[in-house]
Amino acid sequence: MKTVAILSNAKKDRDFKTAEKVYNIIKDKFNVISHINMHIDGIKYTNEDIALKSADIIIVLGGDGTILRTARKVCKRRTPILGINMGRVGFLAEIEKDSIEKYLALLIDEKYTLEMRSMLYACVERSGQRIAKFNALNDVVISCNSFKRMVDVEIFVDGTKLDSYSADGVIASTPTGSTAYSLSAGGPLVDSTLDVMLITPICPHSLTARSIILPSEKTVKIRLREKTARHSILTIDGQEGFDLEDGDVIKICKSNYKTALIKLSDLSFYDVLKKKLYDRGKQNDV
Repeated sequence: MKTVAILSNAKKDRDFKTAEKVYNIIKDKFNVISHINMHIDGIKYTNEDIALKSADIIIVLGGDGTILRTARKVCKRRTPILGINMGRVGFLAEIEKDSIEKYLALLIDEKYTLEMRSMLYACVERSGQRIAKFNALNDVVISCNSFKRMVDVEIFVDGTKLDSYSADGVIASTPTGSTAYSLSAGGPLVDSTLDVMLITPICPHSLTARSIILPSEKTVKIRLREKTARHSILTIDGQEGFDLEDGDVIKICKSNYKTALIKLSDLSFYDVLKKKLYDRGKQNDV
């Protein structure tokens, strides 16, 4: 019997009512564990690390942030993740709360596919030494964490200088992340199945600085110019932060790891885009 770990965001799934509903649907098919005690009879709970290592499938109840955090933790094992949207837009979630029964029935019958999403690898070099490394599903962002400060960057692609500018920051994103911060900064929407990387400036002080799409096999090097990087920070998926210093070099390339998302519906990227972005945008305009 396969083991399913249910990871529920307690801030969104109050009293774990949705988690209990999920458990009652799948309990006869799977051995169910959790990372916290949800006080649901039949679910074994343990610490998060053990739960994630033991799971054959992970069901995440939350928004995109909860899924992103889980994805980084299990990408090395490529444990399949099924997201149930408890947030607002939820681009990464496969199921909405009102369709749980329908789609979990497909999971039980193993009528699903795995959609492998590319990730980024980023490392920070200081004085020629690598001092930090990360994997990201959405994006890697260099910005300033103090009031009214900019970063001054030089950007190289495979050793060739691409551009230099002062800006509020710069975003390197995957196609998955093209619907997140990069989109808000004016970047393009990119089909999640494409094997590319996006580089998008944030409010650049240059009329020529524009978002660019690169083949994923390229290596991007972003160098922080001296006396401009003070109070700058590297942010991974909007969740992990690392303080940067003058002269630091951030190298970004395609990660060796991927995130496996369980796909139960036959909706294409464009169907999801219309449903979650355009339709909800119209609702917000009402």
